[in-house]
Amino acid sequence: MRAVLCCGLVSRRPDPLRRARLRRARLCRARLCRARLCRARLCRARLCRARLRRGRLCRARLRRDRLCRARLCRARLRRALARHPSGRVAP
Repeated sequence: MRAVLCCGLVSRRPDPLRRARLRRARLCRARLCRARLCRARLCRARLCRARLRRGRLCRARLRRDRLCRARLCRARLRRALARHPSGRVAP
């Protein structure tokens, strides 16, 4: 039995860790998958574009969550937050 994760990763053994990751991956749908945001930490945080658009994620929080290290594109993030003065990201 092969479990296909939303990022295209294929696991040969359906171990509990992969099953949990697959369950969390369902929280981030195709749009986030295309942005390569489908990782356990981001799925758990339920990161969504609507939240970014509202500018709810401040610089301190972004640094604390280390979203950039979790394969979040910095350029895309800057474009998403640049529209809101409250959510600007320092260069």
